[in-house]
Amino acid sequence: MAEHSMNPMDSESQLLEAQVIEKRITLALETAPKPEIPPNFAASLAAQVPAIRPVTLTPHGYGRNAAVVSMCVLLALIFAFAHRTGASPLWTSIEWIFCTQFALVAVWLAVRQAGTHSLWHS
Repeated sequence: MAEHSMNPMDSESQLLEAQVIEKRITLALETAPKPEIPPNFAASLAAQVPAIRPVTLTPHGYGRNAAVVSMCVLLALIFAFAHRTGASPLWTSIEWIFCTQFALVAVWLAVRQAGTHSLWHS
């Protein structure tokens, strides 16, 4: 069996060394860092950002095309229900609803066309 010698100097030196390390760690944790920003930081960051391209909007006319298709469908429905109008108030009110929708879509298209015309040809 190996005998361990208990040297009091070894334990005291280890204790002292541990206290020194603990004080150094505490000092490092309590010391606030001093941030340093290079003078050309903003310029170098701005140089990395890609250039912003201007947004171009091209009108496709999807809304106008949908309105025209809706008017055609409504007109077909109006003619389809025209022979049933005398039969009951239900069919008469359905036809009036279709007529009202047709008129509103037509007005929307007319106002939109007038606004586009005055906007582009002023």
